[in-house]
Amino acid sequence: MNEIKLMSISEIIPTEEFIESRLDEVIKMIILSKVWTDPIRIEKNTNIIMDGHHRFESAKRLKLRYVPCCLYDYSDVMVTRNYDGKILNKNDIIKRGMSGQLYPAKTTKHEFKQLVSVKIPLNELM
Repeated sequence: MNEIKLMSISEIIPTEEFIESRLDEVIKMIILSKVWTDPIRIEKNTNIIMDGHHRFESAKRLKLRYVPCCLYDYSDVMVTRNYDGKILNKNDIIKRGMSGQLYPAKTTKHEFKQLVSVKIPLNELM
């Protein structure tokens, strides 16, 4: 099972932009539920986001200090999208994240063998 870890917002590195209209929906869902249920999926060696850019930006806007993250290794994850006709690989994605040159929203697609959920009250993430 993949490790779940509460991570500081400042530790997490995005690789993609987000869609503002989608962000509004995610924030509303989080506020209404009053709990965080879907961890952000993070590459465990670099802290780049594999999945969860909208949840990450939502946490920032909600001024949360921490978010639950599920840590993965690229050896257990498949990348299934391409960008500008080039098939993406883990090195491309890591390089983009570390450089701060974000891909457009929804450019990368990671497929995970195992997904986990959590149930953490928002007040514990402040």
